[in-house]
Parts: sequence; structure tokens; C-alpha cells
Amino acid sequence: MKCVDDKIADKNAFTYRVDASNAASFIDHIAVSNCLYDSMHSVNVLDSGINFSDHCPVAIECTVPVSAPLRTAKFHYLHHRQHQVSFRWNKGNLHQYYSLTGNFLDDIQAPLFLLTSSPLDCSTALYHINAYYSAIVSALHNASDVCIPQVKQGFF
Repeated sequence: MKCVDDKIADKNAFTYRVDASNAASFIDHIAVSNCLYDSMHSVNVLDSGINFSDHCPVAIECTVPVSAPLRTAKFHYLHHRQHQVSFRWNKGNLHQYYSLTGNFLDDIQAPLFLLTSSPLDCSTALYHINAYYSAIVSALHNASDVCIPQVKQGFF
């Protein structure tokens, strides 16, 4: 595994900021497998000013092999977009959401063997990373489905 901090465009960027105490530091990092490191094009800290957390998101741009044709993926996205909903976070039970999210995330097994085992080929590493990511997104989405009211996209 390699940390991609050296590929950050703005060398003065902070990933953690607390305006009340004027504290700032670079404490969030992204590590990738050795085989993905050379495919990294850029790493950026996204600090737009509308972040609701004291941590800023870190975005990466990289080239990875795609197994499905782009036309199929685009069609699926456009078809799925017609059925999107918006979550009404201001009307939801956030305490229940946080509790349920914690329970769902506790059940996810991190692929720690990617950090300690002998190097795998890129496609196997990508498979495990994508499966881990999908499990996290699914846990967050499932908790929001239970605890947060929804309205159809474009309702207001």
C-alpha cells in the first residue's frame, strides 16, 4: 500500500478544520495498492465552504479498467435517475439513523488482508475494495431508508 499524499495538488490544503478554535491539520489520507498508485492522476481536498463536517472530503482521479461498456452504464444511470427520491433529513429520526448505521457498519468486514498479504493482482484488489465500498454505501442507504422520510425527486 502507498499513501497518495504526494499527489495532492495544493500542498497547503487541510483535511480537518474547526473554525471555532481556528484549528486545522492534514489528518485524512488515502492509501492505494501499489498497482493502483501509478494510475492516480490527481488528489484534491474539496473545501467548498458548505461542508457540514469538520473533515473535508478528499477526492482522487485515477484510471481503472472498466469491464462493462460505457453505453450500458450510461443507460442504466439515466433509467435509474427517473426513479430517484430525495431524503428529508430535517424530518428524520437522526438518533435512530446513527444507531442503526453503527449496527450495520459493525457487520461489515474490512478487507484488511489487502494491507498485510503478499501483493494481489490489481483486478482482485479492486474487486475487494469495491465490495467493501459497496457494503458501506449499502449500510448507509439501508439505514436512511428505515429512518429518513423520502419524497420523489422534483417534489419541491
